[in-house]
Amino acid sequence: MKIRLNLLPVALVLGILAASIGCKNDDDEEPPPPPPPPVNNIVIALVSDPGSPQQNEVEIRYSLIDADSNIASVLVEYSTNGGITFLVNTPTEFTGVGSSGTFPLATSPFPGVSHKFVWDTWADLGAASGTQYMVRITPSDSELGVDGQTPEFTIDNSIKAPPVAVINSSSPPPPPAILAGDVRVDYQLFDNLSWPATVVVDVSTNGGASYQTASEATGTVSQGLFNLTTSPTGAPHVFVWDSVQDVVGFASVVTCLIRITPSDAQAVGSPGLSGLFDVDNRTNTVPTAVLQTPPTPPAVTGNVNIDYDLIDDDSDRISITVRFSTNGGTTWAPASRGSGSDPLANLISSPFPGTPHLFVWNSLANLGATQQTACRIRITPSDGVLGVFDETANFEVNNLDMTRPQLTIISSVSLVSTEQRIVMTFNDSLDPASVILGVSAPATIAVVQDNDTTLGGDPCMGLGAGLDFSELPGTLTFELPHRRVIYYPNQAFAGDQQIRLLLTEGITDVAGNPLLQDSPPIVPSDTLSLGCLLTAPAEFEQRWVPPPLPECDKYLADPNSDIWFYDFDTFGTFDSELGALGLRGSDAPVNAVARDRVMAQVLYTLSDKYGREPTDGSAISGAYRISFVCRQPLGTVEVDYNRMCVGLDRGGILGTAWLDSVNNGRKEDDCSTSVPLGVFSGGINGSNSRPGDAISPAVGTADLRFLDGSYSQGTGTPQDDLRHMAINDLIWDWGNALGIVGSHETGHSVGLQHDDTNSLNIMRPSASPSFLSSTNTRFSSGSRAVLDGGLGLVP
Repeated sequence: MKIRLNLLPVALVLGILAASIGCKNDDDEEPPPPPPPPVNNIVIALVSDPGSPQQNEVEIRYSLIDADSNIASVLVEYSTNGGITFLVNTPTEFTGVGSSGTFPLATSPFPGVSHKFVWDTWADLGAASGTQYMVRITPSDSELGVDGQTPEFTIDNSIKAPPVAVINSSSPPPPPAILAGDVRVDYQLFDNLSWPATVVVDVSTNGGASYQTASEATGTVSQGLFNLTTSPTGAPHVFVWDSVQDVVGFASVVTCLIRITPSDAQAVGSPGLSGLFDVDNRTNTVPTAVLQTPPTPPAVTGNVNIDYDLIDDDSDRISITVRFSTNGGTTWAPASRGSGSDPLANLISSPFPGTPHLFVWNSLANLGATQQTACRIRITPSDGVLGVFDETANFEVNNLDMTRPQLTIISSVSLVSTEQRIVMTFNDSLDPASVILGVSAPATIAVVQDNDTTLGGDPCMGLGAGLDFSELPGTLTFELPHRRVIYYPNQAFAGDQQIRLLLTEGITDVAGNPLLQDSPPIVPSDTLSLGCLLTAPAEFEQRWVPPPLPECDKYLADPNSDIWFYDFDTFGTFDSELGALGLRGSDAPVNAVARDRVMAQVLYTLSDKYGREPTDGSAISGAYRISFVCRQPLGTVEVDYNRMCVGLDRGGILGTAWLDSVNNGRKEDDCSTSVPLGVFSGGINGSNSRPGDAISPAVGTADLRFLDGSYSQGTGTPQDDLRHMAINDLIWDWGNALGIVGSHETGHSVGLQHDDTNSLNIMRPSASPSFLSSTNTRFSSGSRAVLDGGLGLVP
């Protein structure tokens, strides 16, 4: 074992007497001596031995000693070779278990203030083991302090076994029992370290030859699929299968088999299989919807309440589709759901007279500011089989006089030097509205109602209380490029209700003025309800079987176009983002392929949005004269090609782009290091590429076949299929999200402004994860007209 001694510097202050030689009068006064320079005592870290062996979360305890008691920060590093070298990347902190973080940290004179850093070794090392691990902690206040380090200790993460699922032998009951509707499955989850598990539940109707995803009967005793407890002796759980939702047993008795496959943060585990059991849903009755026509004195406006009842003798959970007509039922189109509406799925039903529900139709989203005299709403129920629809009688909608809501600042109180509380009220109680507030510096924003309970945002938009930032709308983007904006959509407030916004650091209104008591009122605009832009199961299957696997080198610069080089290397954070999603591991060749696939997916989406062939970026009829590459072209940036950087992390901002007013409104190089330009990978994700969707363990040698196109779904084990699906869906989803944001930012750089005319417009001023996962986003007709004029079209 290596022993290291930290020799502490000792400052010796020597007083020196200086005497003048010569004559002086007794009345002469000696000038006062100059004050001694201030001394900043050095901060010292004393680190304890964590002991051996260790695994998973390792607690590193240390004390910070400083005679000045200054606030300090620490740099934490680890070594795998007994301290010969320490890795530049700091170890991953395991939060939520008392870890102190790295700043701000209290200090005191000897013996100092105790702190703790909890190292998530699984995140950094995986299933590795060794005997020469060390941790070094280097403190600093305004100056670098004296580091401390642990002795060598052992880490063994290799003894973690994958989880195992075991289905109870009599659950579901075997023949001669015949089951229908909701089928209960009792099972246990085993894991030697009791890690939480996720399960995938499949059902087979052909004796196990093939499987399909089993729908969960929510609202029952079923315990879900995620964050399930495990134990070495088995933790009991219940899954309830909705056989009606999966349309099983409607034609005849069907013999079924349930498979439950568990996984944890390390690996996919061993599946559990039920015995064979019979399902017979031939006696299932189809559901019926009964609608009430809304009262029209003389017309309704904005959000229209449609009361309806769901009738079903089996009391099954019901899904509905809602359509509207403006010509008395001759033609129909999908109806947008407004704030306060019941959901469209998992609705309770009952025998006659049924269970009452409410659908809120956002007529403004579908009709705009028009007047229609022959509107109808039709609702069609389904419990796995389409039921009997019903529709309203004709009613009139008049949106011509939709009032614009006004927002008034009631008070503005500084709580402390860096905090300010703003109290505002709406004067419009009819329509949902968005509050748009500009912030000149990074800020923490909390939204509360007047009773101090947290307001929930629209879950369809991926927004809630807390942080959600986007860009300023319209031309303000170019005037104030560094602003952060919070959008609070689709929440209707009565006229006497108040919203309070607590912001920290640098408060301004959208005009850039300090947000004080006498600031001009902020005027929000009516917000159309966009509904849930969630991916349907069929679209999900279509996305990854087989996944699009373009290659960067397939995208060649078109010399007859504006050439845009998407630069993934300038700032070096793109690889760390790949690592955070598990798309970068210890195998360099596999990392290179995974990186290429994500980069290619970004160009795939970019090319598609600008009308080019998405598989290789070649020009097609109607494409814009702009082409995208991810390898640096020959030539000079801003002369022979344009450049957009990916990966400059600015704390979750989706992206900004500047227009160069002296260069015909063009910005050809968005890779400046002094201002946050370009596309940012930090904080961009789709519905299936959030931090919690990371591949675990990270991609390695065995995953090359899933990345190079040589593996086909169904040709390997169920675990292979799951891994293949997870990796490629993550690549598709994240690459598509980056590509949509890139399309938006490139649009800014070639002259487009924000455009919120429809919910799928690429130039919308805000984007939710579901929006960034959509395959249907596009430029509006107004944006296309600008692109046509500025870029031109390929003949």
